[in-house]
Amino acid sequence: KVALFYGGASLIYLMVLPIGVPFFDEKIGLQKSLRLSTVFIALFLVTMFLVTKDTIWTYIPIALITLTLFRLTFWVPYKVDLGLFTDHANRGRQMSLISATRMFAAVVLPLLAAFIIERFGRV
Repeated sequence: KVALFYGGASLIYLMVLPIGVPFFDEKIGLQKSLRLSTVFIALFLVTMFLVTKDTIWTYIPIALITLTLFRLTFWVPYKVDLGLFTDHANRGRQMSLISATRMFAAVVLPLLAAFIIERFGRV
């Protein structure tokens, strides 16, 4: 069911991408679009928090819309900014550093969370 949700979300994103990118790029701008993406991801997370067996058909469409809007307002400007503001000679090195930082965080943060939960208990 999770794969179906994200598969549907990706399909919606691909269908809306050609329309959404020019709108957010020309009407709003890349910087404002990146700021707006934080609102959409927050709405998505709140919506997913509210999903229960009783409310699933109410909140899943809202979650799909907010996730699609987040992807449109975050990933496209992020990739454009990355292409514009990285040094062409050192782009590979800079991308490797970003990737290594993500991988490091993906390993360390769950371990840190486990330590905090084990040490101080669950909330």
